[in-house]
Amino acid sequence: MLSQCLSALCKSLPASMLTVLLLLCSLPLLAQQAALPQHPQYQCPQGQSDHYCQSFTDSAAGLSLLATPEAATGQPNGTLNLNLTRQTLGYKAGRIGGKVLSIDTDALKSFDSNDFFYEALVRPFANSTTDRHTFFLTMQVAGQQLHYAAGFKVSTSIYSSGLELTTLQNNQVEVLQQAPAPIVLGAQDDIDGQWYLLRVERRQGNLKLFLNSQLMLTDDTIGNADIEQLGIWSFNRSFELDYLRVGKSAITTPYINLQQAENQPLTGYQYEQSAQIEWQVTGADDSDIELVNLTPQRVALRQQPGKFTVDYLQPGSASVLLRSKSQPHIFKQLHISVLPALSFPAKTDQAVLTDIHPAVNTTVPADTLLRVNLKRLFNIGGSGAVRIYQLLTDNNRVLVDEIRVKAETDTFGSISANKLRSINRDMLWRDGTTLVIKPHSHALQSDTRYQVVIAADTVNFIDSNTQFAGIGIDANWSFSTTAVPVARPVMQVAADGAADFNTVQGALNFVMNAVDGAAVETIRLAAGIYHEPLYLFATKNLTIEGAGAELSHIQFTNYDSLNSGLGRGVDLVAGHTAGGRSLFLIEDVGQLTLKQLRFTNLHQRKQGVRNQAETVYFNSSGKLLAVNSHFISEQDTLMLKGSSYFYRCLIAGNVDFIWGQNYLSLFEQNEIRSVGNSVKQPDAEFVDGSYILQARTISADAPGFIFINNRFTSYPGPTGNRIRPGSTFLARSAGRPAYFDQVLLLNNQLGPHIAPQGWAGPANNEPVANPAIPNTNSGWREFGSADFQGKPLDLSKRQYGIELSAEQLPYQDSKAVLQQHWPDFNPEWLYSKQSQN
Repeated sequence: MLSQCLSALCKSLPASMLTVLLLLCSLPLLAQQAALPQHPQYQCPQGQSDHYCQSFTDSAAGLSLLATPEAATGQPNGTLNLNLTRQTLGYKAGRIGGKVLSIDTDALKSFDSNDFFYEALVRPFANSTTDRHTFFLTMQVAGQQLHYAAGFKVSTSIYSSGLELTTLQNNQVEVLQQAPAPIVLGAQDDIDGQWYLLRVERRQGNLKLFLNSQLMLTDDTIGNADIEQLGIWSFNRSFELDYLRVGKSAITTPYINLQQAENQPLTGYQYEQSAQIEWQVTGADDSDIELVNLTPQRVALRQQPGKFTVDYLQPGSASVLLRSKSQPHIFKQLHISVLPALSFPAKTDQAVLTDIHPAVNTTVPADTLLRVNLKRLFNIGGSGAVRIYQLLTDNNRVLVDEIRVKAETDTFGSISANKLRSINRDMLWRDGTTLVIKPHSHALQSDTRYQVVIAADTVNFIDSNTQFAGIGIDANWSFSTTAVPVARPVMQVAADGAADFNTVQGALNFVMNAVDGAAVETIRLAAGIYHEPLYLFATKNLTIEGAGAELSHIQFTNYDSLNSGLGRGVDLVAGHTAGGRSLFLIEDVGQLTLKQLRFTNLHQRKQGVRNQAETVYFNSSGKLLAVNSHFISEQDTLMLKGSSYFYRCLIAGNVDFIWGQNYLSLFEQNEIRSVGNSVKQPDAEFVDGSYILQARTISADAPGFIFINNRFTSYPGPTGNRIRPGSTFLARSAGRPAYFDQVLLLNNQLGPHIAPQGWAGPANNEPVANPAIPNTNSGWREFGSADFQGKPLDLSKRQYGIELSAEQLPYQDSKAVLQQHWPDFNPEWLYSKQSQN
């Protein structure tokens, strides 16, 4: 990743300070990047008839910059940066959003509020804060706090991004019109992504929203309202502006449609050629568009009318522009990654190999992992690939899968329902001296014969002069896959043995896609390590059961900087991922039961990345039952919606590691383990704790999070540091009126790491809870808390929560909770059946 580009350039200014004072302060320029991606650098023309134009060539004149990290409560606390190198104005969002800048009224020349356009060339990029993730051009009604707004909602996935016409008042949004749009988000603190020309027109009583010169939304709610001020509103979305412009003319800007997934590099191998790439333009003639090769040393272009191909010359990053000659700030950029040429040996060096799996001419399930056991220690190489060919009956072969050493994605789930989870991940990894190869999901079919070859330099031997030359055709590494299994009530999974499936996801794919998949009641895992992410969609009633939480391990490394957001299953757009940061994503199920399993998100928190890393994201209004299982991560371990019941489990983490927009989450006889933080003083003996819960319960009437007879413990973190006594809070609030802090602690044992204050609030720079004043049925509540010896705790120093009396308890035990909120619960579900059918 490129180094951070948008760091603070000057001291923060009070919101009331005039723009001229900003221009007098010293603004050191950012260091020039070694290879800046193309950016528009629009220049406001001299002598123009526009009402206002600012292209940030040397100042931000005419703007009042309102956002500041020291903003008053409720005001936007992000940072605005004038970047004179890139000639842009950047905004890095803080936790609080709002109106971040306005155009000074005296800077608008001859402004007619009934007939104008207002446009910006903007590049949205990611930030760690969460909210609506919106960017709006705003129009304030004279004499009121009401704003009409036009802009986009840009999440971490194109599948939940879109355009909106809204009204804004007191930071409340009322959507007037909306439409989905695949808006691409650049990386956090980087300068990639895409530029968008966002334009709103006020023509008498109508508002029109254009994106890249295309009319997208209209609305007439504005009527004859008089507009007195224009501005920009950000609800926690970072952005970079190339220019702002207010005028009266109609749309004349060309729209370039490049038929390649935006923000996704075109990838190919040296000496090879791409497929044809097509483009179209509207609002201009084709002759106005030029194809510009920014890196002729790495790629060559073959042009034809409306299309071109790319010859890959030298390894490295390359870039091509489609650009308007008449308006060169309008362009589409195609990023290209040229990989080193692949080389396969004519004769395989068997001396470096111990064995391979599947063995030659054996038969295995179609979801098998491939393994190459080598005689020397190695690292995964910087280039190379594994290719899998289907062997045809006429002795020909066809390439069906290619697994690269870097920048891979995998897609899996319900093909029949078009609900697929797609994530960035490694498909090759090292396990001791074994190279493990994960074919792309759904690439290998049942009852089919395949052959595998591996390119040179896919691995690099350590402390050896011997190079890995690959595995060639001559090695005849071929195998067959078994027929599709017949569905039975209990299906078996074994990572290293004979079973219906070798992976958990292989079994889940069968349940979701097979004609008779609904007949499966239980997926039973043999002891072993299952290194894989999981996705389950729309099953009615399924149990996944292991051989024991210490025996059946499901583990994977995933986190927000790798796969942004909570994620969801989608009907895929080529080149984009939306599967999110959890290990196990569960959606729209009736009931799922997890028994005797261990789920570990292996991500270790570190500086400079977004560390949210759920083990389970239960994105369903249905029910989740977890029994005798372990859920281990550092941040956001469990994200729960719907109803859930955790019984005799271990849940471990250190930051907001139990949270969710739930109806009911009942925890009984579990260990709730807070672990040392890998980021805070990782080498220290003790480190401050964090927060266990962040309840975002869906309503004040919902029971929320209920803890009965659990042990709240602490344990050293991944780096060995321990939690300082009295420094962990039971919960903090999200601070949003739509969410409710519904937490009840009943007869739990709390370790000495829990702060005497108990709950975090304004005294700890955390938001006020909702409700701010708890009562017997809502808010932060506690009864019967004791130490590990059963001695009642002194709760006199508690803040923001209340201690209930026995007479005030809404429930006496878990049975009462379940009878009221899960009436069809069967206690037999808590026990295991050992049928092997």
